[in-house]
Amino acid sequence: MASGLIGASLSGCAKGETLAPLPVVDLSPLAPKAQTQVAGAQAALAQATAESAVPLAARFGELGRQYQAYQLLGAAERAYRNALALTPDAFEWRYLLAHTLHEGNQNEAAAESFDIAAELRPREGVVLFWSGQSWAAAGKPEEAKKRYEALLKDEPDHAAAMIALSRILQQEGDLPRTIELLEKARALDPNASEINYPLGMAYRALGQEEKAKPLVAARGDTKVKLVDPIYVDLKSLAEGAAVVLQEGTEFFEKGDLAAAERAFRQAIAEDPANVTAHENLGVALTRLDRLEEAETEIQKAIALEPNRVSLHFSLGSVYSRMGKGQQAIDSLRRAVQLDPAHAGAHFNLANALVRGGQPDDALAAYQRVVELQPNNADARLLVGLMQIQAGRWAEAERIVVASATAVPDHPRLVEMLARLRAACPEDARRDGPAAMALAKRLMDSKSDINSAVTQAMALAEVGRFAEAEALQAEALRVALAESRPDLEASLTYFLDLYKAGKPARELWAPDDPLMPGVQ
Repeated sequence: MASGLIGASLSGCAKGETLAPLPVVDLSPLAPKAQTQVAGAQAALAQATAESAVPLAARFGELGRQYQAYQLLGAAERAYRNALALTPDAFEWRYLLAHTLHEGNQNEAAAESFDIAAELRPREGVVLFWSGQSWAAAGKPEEAKKRYEALLKDEPDHAAAMIALSRILQQEGDLPRTIELLEKARALDPNASEINYPLGMAYRALGQEEKAKPLVAARGDTKVKLVDPIYVDLKSLAEGAAVVLQEGTEFFEKGDLAAAERAFRQAIAEDPANVTAHENLGVALTRLDRLEEAETEIQKAIALEPNRVSLHFSLGSVYSRMGKGQQAIDSLRRAVQLDPAHAGAHFNLANALVRGGQPDDALAAYQRVVELQPNNADARLLVGLMQIQAGRWAEAERIVVASATAVPDHPRLVEMLARLRAACPEDARRDGPAAMALAKRLMDSKSDINSAVTQAMALAEVGRFAEAEALQAEALRVALAESRPDLEASLTYFLDLYKAGKPARELWAPDDPLMPGVQ
């Protein structure tokens, strides 16, 4: 198709959108049937008259759908923008443009386009859902949260929105509501195994291990059902490799990794240059713990598209699991270089740097996550821990106080502040009554071994050694009764101090399994 298909601006164009020549698109990599299909849409547009905006807009939009179905995203974006220049209030073209931007990792632009689509159809819940997904991917969880909350106000049983919102709440430390949402979503869609792991981890964070253990063991990839007829209809247009790729994605989401692998391999056989097929195969192989094969596929995808952020992020995860620390660091550094706002890449990079013995660089990466996501309790926890481990007590105090204020309901942040007030080696940082108040608050929210150890530490700081000894001894008894012999040494360490009438001057015992850290 010639590049200058329609170049002139027409009356009726939307503000900010003007007609522009469409790019030249090489159809030769597509299957013969697909080439015929897309060429037909190109020809229909070429024959259209510029005298009537609506029919011409429909031709642009239909060509955009064909391009998008075959992942020709740049051409699809331009076609949709031309359609919107002619018919600015056309919901379908606005919505599909947003999906095109989202698929191309233009997340903030996608979110803004979904928001416009939501104004065009205020009661279309799936639009708000995808807006939330795009804002979250753009590193703006507060914006995402607003969309999910608005959707659930209109559609209280929207399970996909519950799960998406719970991810943000879990990160912020609002564990009771996280559990409430995930339990409700699980009741609505019992086969959605993607719910199990985050729900189990939320219960574990509250010390409810009896509920956590079976859920964590039942982790899976089967996603909740999401009704999106316009987008599904677009996906049904594709032929050949694109169809198989979509089937593979559906198998993956259902947790059938073997079937997903077969589909992705078939897609590659039909279209060896399909970057997404190589990437998806790499992710499936990673889940199957076939890491060398996963590395090979993701490297093939990078050779085809060197600047796709998700590829470097996925490769970093593979290298981390393989124990190839420096390669993981290099891949994740490339991911954050390509997308400086990718909070997940910064977080994983920080973890890799910790494992690689580079604490200063790791600290900077965790701090960047906090800048991008101020309510990310895990990142705040690790920033505080690293300052504590380095013995920078004034800075540790500043950070931990700020973090416990910013995310007040996160139990581990409350615990860290309580222990700092009870056991900091620097006298100026300790405050026995404040430690007691924090420890009581912690015990009221989650009565477990961690909470008991923290309260015993506070009791010892105010000189109530007999009570501290009794509480620490009970924590040790519970740990052994729960088959946690790994805790015996650290619990005994503090117990011996209290027996001797001495307060703690370390926040955690040496090699304490209860210390927060990189998972």
